[in-house]
Amino acid sequence: MNNEDIKNYLENKLKKIPAAPFLFIGSGITRRYLGAPSFKELLEIFSKKILRDEMAFTIYYNKVKAANEDIKEENIYPLIAENIEKDFRKNFAKIKVDKAFQENKNLLKKGISPFKIQVAEYFKSLEYESKNLTEDLKVELNLLKASSEKNISGIITTNYDLLLENIFSDFKVYIGQEDLLFSHIQEIGEIYKIHGSCKNPESIIITARDYEKFNEKNAYLAAKLLTIFIEYPVIFMGYSVNDPNIRKILKSISNCLVDENKRKRLKENLFFIEWVESENNDISSFYINFENENIEMTKIKTNSFIPIYNAILSNKRKFSIRVLRQIKEQLYELVLNSDPKEKIRVVNINEINTTENIEYVIGIGVTKLAEKGYNSITLEDIYKDIIYDDRNFDINSIVTLTLPLLLSRHSNSVPIYKYISKYNGILPEKIKEVSDIWTKDEKSRRKDYENITLEKLKEKYKDNDKRIVKEISYLNPDNINLEELLEYIKSLMIKYPEILKNKKKRSLKAIENKNYPESSPFRKIIKIYDYLKYKKK
Repeated sequence: MNNEDIKNYLENKLKKIPAAPFLFIGSGITRRYLGAPSFKELLEIFSKKILRDEMAFTIYYNKVKAANEDIKEENIYPLIAENIEKDFRKNFAKIKVDKAFQENKNLLKKGISPFKIQVAEYFKSLEYESKNLTEDLKVELNLLKASSEKNISGIITTNYDLLLENIFSDFKVYIGQEDLLFSHIQEIGEIYKIHGSCKNPESIIITARDYEKFNEKNAYLAAKLLTIFIEYPVIFMGYSVNDPNIRKILKSISNCLVDENKRKRLKENLFFIEWVESENNDISSFYINFENENIEMTKIKTNSFIPIYNAILSNKRKFSIRVLRQIKEQLYELVLNSDPKEKIRVVNINEINTTENIEYVIGIGVTKLAEKGYNSITLEDIYKDIIYDDRNFDINSIVTLTLPLLLSRHSNSVPIYKYISKYNGILPEKIKEVSDIWTKDEKSRRKDYENITLEKLKEKYKDNDKRIVKEISYLNPDNINLEELLEYIKSLMIKYPEILKNKKKRSLKAIENKNYPESSPFRKIIKIYDYLKYKKK
């Protein structure tokens, strides 16, 4: 099974569920993109700060094991963390702490654990360096960032670091179990950090005592999250299939479900992504067994998250997640307030951020842009609409107002066929002037590319996208697979965010990238796609 099979499978599954998915993110994601340590490795780092001995972790491990002979391996680490925390408090004056730690003396005065403060500072310091990532990991991160706008409803995570906040910067963050339990969550555009965050050291769940308190309220947390698990697809990433934290949460979710129909819906909604180093990709049913019952889900084994993120990206919602969350939150507050007089306005959906102390009544519908609006549509807007087919432009206005203006400004070099294929009137003279989109030189060079396809170009030039993009226009149109070309164009938009800009308007980083495609040949391949897809219509 290849990556395309995995992408298609997950894409089709997600299309059957109306809501955008929630991601349930574990420490494997932090290790993947930030190089963060595992739980064991983290404790190894901090045990050495106490004992200053290469065998420090082993000493703590043996101490816990001797006191708890029958303990399961998964339960040892929180007890080790508890021992380290106790020693941290006792020997704090002798421990060499990070410079940033000195700025947190006010937290110490409040009685917050110095161990947790130090752990928090450690995770705050983690930032991904693009130069340290492989090309595949860079693509993965870009795809994940692209999904933050309209493709993911929310995130649940046990991670302390700030990676997800940086990627999903418009999402509202709830830190810790208490914050989540006593807030009215909207279930959209939100991040739930159930094990705490490095921004709030006191919230961090790391010791055996922390986990004990957390598990006491696990049933309440499960009840709070139950709607998400029933109504949304939930994709687990960065966890082991045997992770005890996931098992406990799923067990609590299972205990809340007495309706057999909801159990069946839960089965369809859960996807467990297991990363494998080899190319032994696979899709199968997977059961997590408890005492008298089990939870079934789909397990996807993959050696790359690219097909997973692409499947998520293929199911785009009409409005941004940020706007939808704000609408839901404002309407909730409006209903909650029994006396909203002088606080009601009708606003444009995009103005929702610009007014304070207002409860909103919002009308959402399809409106036609005024004549002035269609004169202001840019060439970049047109290219993006060809790629994503999501602008919902009025065809008559585009053909009669926008295209003639853009053709005059850009030497007739504008994709037009999507729009004129749907237009029933008499075409403006400016549009009639547009001739064949291929130059004589490009046509003459086709004989050297007679048996070449996009796939072969990609194999020949590997990661040299600049060369691939340039040579696509030499291909015989009969050899161009339109779906493959569109996927490649979309991947370039994600990989090179400034690709539609000319060199003068690009950042220095983009200019220095030798593989960065030039805007002119990139726009050309979008025009080729537009011509081949819509000209015959």
